[in-house]
Amino acid sequence: MSGQVITKKDISIVVQGPIEEGTDETLNSFEGFSDIVLSTWEDEDLSLLKDVKVDYKLVTSRYEDCGDTFLERFNKNTGKPYCYWMHQTSYNGVVNAKNKFSLKCRTDEIYPDLSVFLDNFLEHPERIHTTNNGFWRHIPAMLSNHLFLGETEKLKNCLSNIKKFLSKRDFTEKKFDSLFYSEQIFGYFYMLENSFDILDDDWIDAFKKYVFITPMSDLPNHLHSGASNTSNQIKRVPNFPNGRPDMEPASSTMYSSINEIPWRYQL
Repeated sequence: MSGQVITKKDISIVVQGPIEEGTDETLNSFEGFSDIVLSTWEDEDLSLLKDVKVDYKLVTSRYEDCGDTFLERFNKNTGKPYCYWMHQTSYNGVVNAKNKFSLKCRTDEIYPDLSVFLDNFLEHPERIHTTNNGFWRHIPAMLSNHLFLGETEKLKNCLSNIKKFLSKRDFTEKKFDSLFYSEQIFGYFYMLENSFDILDDDWIDAFKKYVFITPMSDLPNHLHSGASNTSNQIKRVPNFPNGRPDMEPASSTMYSSINEIPWRYQL
């Protein structure tokens, strides 16, 4: 985007999720950013943040306010409301961000070197930037939601609509039943902010125009987290996708560039 000079002062940081050992390191990794928001839950153990060296704003959500009507909408196999919880703290963080752009990451992940990620963003600030963690090849319209960076206003509207969708307050037509995975839901509602309805239009056109993928291999010394549908539970594993039997090898399961997505792929 010619003529646009973007610095760290234009980017808010949103760290979302439960507080745990290592969240202090996550926050400290964003030294140099002027606006850092920690969006978590009431009654979290704030003593785990005693070694935080950066200034940050603490905002909290209540599990009680999430309700239970959304359970049928996501993770139908287990009935766990992880998707809503993630989007609740993500939304609450982004609405408290004060800058034009927001970078969202999780409290249980660490990215000590985002230089390539940020360089890619500075070159293409009109796109949403994410990684290949969760950008599945075999499932259409997946937009990775572990780490992403984009326009604050678009993210705010996107996350607000996701909350309405998951709580069945809106977007109740039959066609939305095809949105099952958290990454698909994020992809759909983010593209809606760019005037693309990917359930009616070609999602690949939208993704190729508005998404930029930085592979995790370009984020040195990162620690990623997650949980598979098996008994395998992952917490802070170095070098994605190591430790993730559900994702190995990454080259055959994940897109590492938006240009790897074939043009013909039906949602």
